[in-house]
Amino acid sequence: MGGCSAPETLTFRNAQGRPLHIRTVLITGHAPFAFRVRHPDATVEPGATFPMQVSFTPEVKGARFANLTLQFADGSSAGPAQLSGYGR
Repeated sequence: MGGCSAPETLTFRNAQGRPLHIRTVLITGHAPFAFRVRHPDATVEPGATFPMQVSFTPEVKGARFANLTLQFADGSSAGPAQLSGYGR
């Protein structure tokens, strides 16, 4: 174990009628430490998209699952997006 997958892009689209400033990216669930997310500090304008790079970094063999939720500065949130990977 200890390897890291090539990052995959997870894209959030702001469907709200107001800008959303991303305050926190939470990873929770069965194996939150098996996933890494790279994202810039950003405000997403209405209708715009925001890409995040997600990597799978398993420490043990087997299936791993987690949920990714975005929390915004106004107290709202988006998600969860389900994440999964299989450590070999």
